[in-house]
Amino acid sequence: MRFILALWLLVPVQEKSDEIDKARNALIKGLKEFERFSIDRSLVTLAKINDEKIPEVLIALFREGVLQIADLEKERQKILREMEKAEVKRDKEGKIVSGDLNKWTFLKRDYDVLWAKIEFLNGAVPRIASTIGRLTTTKSIAVAMNNTTEWFPRACCAEALGRLEQPEAVAALLARASREIEPGVRIAIADALAPITAKNEDARKALLPWLEGGTWGSRLAAAQALSRSGDKTMVPKLIKMLSGIGSGRMKYEINECLKKMTGVSRRGDYAAWTAWWEKNENDFLAGTYVASKADMDDGPGVTQFYGIPLHSTKVVFIIDTSLSMKEASTWKPEIDTGIDKLEGERSIDVARYELRKIIRQLPEGAAFDIIAMYGKLSLLSEKWVIAAKDAREKAVKFVQAIDVKSGTDLHGALMRALEFSGGNWNTSPRDDSVDTVFVLSDGMVSVGAADQSQIPDRISDAARFKRIAITAVAISPPKTGRELLKKIADGSGGLFVVR
Repeated sequence: MRFILALWLLVPVQEKSDEIDKARNALIKGLKEFERFSIDRSLVTLAKINDEKIPEVLIALFREGVLQIADLEKERQKILREMEKAEVKRDKEGKIVSGDLNKWTFLKRDYDVLWAKIEFLNGAVPRIASTIGRLTTTKSIAVAMNNTTEWFPRACCAEALGRLEQPEAVAALLARASREIEPGVRIAIADALAPITAKNEDARKALLPWLEGGTWGSRLAAAQALSRSGDKTMVPKLIKMLSGIGSGRMKYEINECLKKMTGVSRRGDYAAWTAWWEKNENDFLAGTYVASKADMDDGPGVTQFYGIPLHSTKVVFIIDTSLSMKEASTWKPEIDTGIDKLEGERSIDVARYELRKIIRQLPEGAAFDIIAMYGKLSLLSEKWVIAAKDAREKAVKFVQAIDVKSGTDLHGALMRALEFSGGNWNTSPRDDSVDTVFVLSDGMVSVGAADQSQIPDRISDAARFKRIAITAVAISPPKTGRELLKKIADGSGGLFVVR
């Protein structure tokens, strides 16, 4: 009788194990055959099963995908070298002096097929790790976070634990925080602990050392989490972070943290904040300090793009130059009399004007780039442009040459902009990374990603563990375009505005 009962209890376990194996095999097949539907269906199944084994299964599948990308990338580089050898070179009369056009054409075809496969996997593989965020198996997620060496799935595990309101999840995050050095994972842990910093002293202690060490993104994430604690003793520590910061988004964000905690703004100026603290420390800590109107003075207006304040000194502007930009603009800029003039009333005319203005107003030494987006991409530069006289003049000439063309490759443009973080989604965050992207578009995609619904997830996977904010400026957007652009902005912590 006991034997029969034991067999009966094992049946559901075996069925679940079989279901996991079936979903895993289907997902592997989907990766090998580049079938998005099979991958998505398998991930939904694995998330629904929600078994203790699933985090380990997902990370193993993630690794399979990463290895597959690496193999394809080696093959791509090989074909690229062969293309360079076969590339046709002509003399002044246009006659071929070297190369093999026929061979180059066939190689280019193979290259395009290979690139499409790599691009497919770059969308699918991070989604595998992100599926951990849909699980509730706290113990196995914590084990996976501590056992995996790859930073991206570790960050996904931290993100998942932050969504679980359980003491075990918090304990796992605190334990990991004490030894985590990867900036992307630190950002995920800081965001996960942020909601509990007000009540959990251990969370505040765990994040405090990150204010002084690490990349700008992980330091900012820790500061933002600690500013939610309401702990008044954090104020001088945040003020200290402003020391040595000349300008840029970090300066603005820390000032915003201090403003929320104190009701005071000092425009991110370290000396001004230090003077305020020395004068008002006792009253503030005692709870008797009352901010005046002068305390909330944010000072002179900052540089703006389409009426949106720009606080970054590492920014990429994406400008939709598709045929819709020929239409009359419904938004009119404020004209700087005597400096420049608006050359027309079309959306493209307004875009050129706003770009010329922002180029001239960027702080000296700021890093920036411009991407003109249509069916293809046209970049001002393949690398950062540093704001200086000659560079500004070159940028203005580039802007003046921008004209409307057919097509809109929104996904391609955003992914190219995010490469200024040092690489793709699987590249660890860096200090010289882009921190802000402005995308100007109606959101109507006609080129690139086959399924537009996947674009927000793909952009989120590439940006959310790097603290890159994407502000979407929607130009007379139809409903579908508006929704797409808003999801992209919301998913990165950026702004969404309609112009």
